Amino acid sequence: MELVMMILLLEMVTPLMWGQLDHQEFQSSNGERKPPARNPLERVGKPFYGLIQDIKIRYPQYFSDIRDGLNPQVLSAAIFIFFAALSPAITFGGMYADQTDRYIGVGETLLVSSINGIIFALFAAQPLLIVGSTGPLMIFDMSLLQFCQSMDLDYLSIRVWVGIWILIIGILIAAFEAVAIVKKFTRFTEEIFSTFVCAIFIYGAFEKLAHIFKMHPLASDTVCFYDANHTKIMSGMLVNGSLHNGTNEEGEEIEDSDILVNQPNTALLSMCLMIGTFLIAWKLKKFRNSKFLGRGIRRALGDFGVPIAIFLMVLLDYLMSDTYTDKLTMPKGLQPSNAEVRGWFINPFGVTKPLPIWCMVAAGPAALLLFILIFLEENICHLILSKPERCLKKGTGFHLDILLSCMVNTIAGLLGAPFMGPACVRTISHMSALTIMAAPAPGEPPKIVGCHEQRLSAFAVSLLVGLAVMLYSVLNLVPNAVLYGIFLYMGVSATAGIQVLERTILFFMPVKYHPDVNYVKGTGTWKMHAFTAIQLVMLAVLWVVKQSPAALAVPFVLICLIPIRMHLLPYIFTTDELIALDGADKHSPEEEAEEEADFYETQHALPTQIEEGSNTHSHSS
Repeated sequence: MELVMMILLLEMVTPLMWGQLDHQEFQSSNGERKPPARNPLERVGKPFYGLIQDIKIRYPQYFSDIRDGLNPQVLSAAIFIFFAALSPAITFGGMYADQTDRYIGVGETLLVSSINGIIFALFAAQPLLIVGSTGPLMIFDMSLLQFCQSMDLDYLSIRVWVGIWILIIGILIAAFEAVAIVKKFTRFTEEIFSTFVCAIFIYGAFEKLAHIFKMHPLASDTVCFYDANHTKIMSGMLVNGSLHNGTNEEGEEIEDSDILVNQPNTALLSMCLMIGTFLIAWKLKKFRNSKFLGRGIRRALGDFGVPIAIFLMVLLDYLMSDTYTDKLTMPKGLQPSNAEVRGWFINPFGVTKPLPIWCMVAAGPAALLLFILIFLEENICHLILSKPERCLKKGTGFHLDILLSCMVNTIAGLLGAPFMGPACVRTISHMSALTIMAAPAPGEPPKIVGCHEQRLSAFAVSLLVGLAVMLYSVLNLVPNAVLYGIFLYMGVSATAGIQVLERTILFFMPVKYHPDVNYVKGTGTWKMHAFTAIQLVMLAVLWVVKQSPAALAVPFVLICLIPIRMHLLPYIFTTDELIALDGADKHSPEEEAEEEADFYETQHALPTQIEEGSNTHSHSS
């Protein structure tokens, strides 16, 4: 299976082996003719050529990366992105602990996020990338867990072999310069992927809330009590706060006892905490564009809306001490979440039971599926950062950074932590916080003139996230329902700007009320609806696969979207129609800056041609 999928990938890249991109010379400021900047996605055909060029071009600017980081704006950005990175790390860590019986938890997530982030900050060709856990990678991990449970296999040890295989795949991809397939990414694929991730977040939040209602039903008479592992320990009739006619798990009668935790109120309080977290964070995000208070105060409240929401809801839960809620579970000090079962380094031959030899080989296809997810997320980040209007001057390195992503996931497997990659929303927020704006002329919006391209902010963020492991006493106060609220907020916020959702609404809107935008003006109404319907069908296929026993095949379905867009859609739509429906948005960076999106709201516009930004890949700083 792995060989077939590798052949499929290479076949899609084959046309790029022989095609040469058209480069035109450009003039320098003194009028001299200079050769064009290197296109990082031009395939030469020499083994490891792209990787070597990434190193040759980017590493000579290493000293300037340190010097340019000595700036007050960099310090401010590091503090801001620390909270932007810490909140998702705690959220994903709590979700992992809940799903894996604490084999993987918040401690592992924070510590390995720090280690991998420091590695990227020191060695990446694009040091603006922020590494962390993401929704698609968590889906892969949970699907792998379900597979291991159904086959009675050791989950942690098979993840080690997945990490080893993904490093081998990364080396092969770098050797054949297969990263060039990134040029085939269009809005069609990216929007289906983005909508899929949003749906996972929103569905996951309500699914967990429903589970709380199931575990703690709203009953006035018969109640069930569960321990920390959700094992029923007793049940009976609730009368005036006392348990009568109770039985234990074996069905034996027990004496009347006082209620230590008010279980029926748990579900209601959990719902209030989840919805309250979402609403506070959402309203603070909207407040930043209001007309109240000063711009600086509004922006600070909007940027730190998520930490504020977490603090307020944790405080509310703490004050209501008479009602039980499920909370994060972190061990004291620097030790694994479930120290009784595992250590910091995972034995690749078995932790809870011996791992069969065939599993070590079967981890190869699973690693290829994981690689596809990392490949998609990382290169979407690279493409957005490489837009010419972003004014980055030091270039980037697609080949080096994908290999580095594979290396850090090998570390994650060995340490028994979530698989990680560059997180798109956190990365874009990092770049936006470091953007240099020119003083605007009267009546004109500010213009982007550059960015602080340096390594210190990402290094500081990663270091602080690692030190947060020592805050175990504080993190253990965070209810899981608050984390579900953050998941809901992340899903809803990320829907902003997804064009397929905007076009879906037009199904129910009369034509005369359709907006004056490219995808409406450039196509007929039924053609626009047909394009939207195709995307929704692909989204439905992804969701069905995710919910099925074949959930590990989700990355394969995602990669199949590329040939569908390249070879099938041109038979249905004309070139002009595809440009209108699948082209990049016509927003300037100044307009985007004025929109004041918060750090959980991703930008869903991809450049249609990376060649347009080749001038940003200059060799000099």
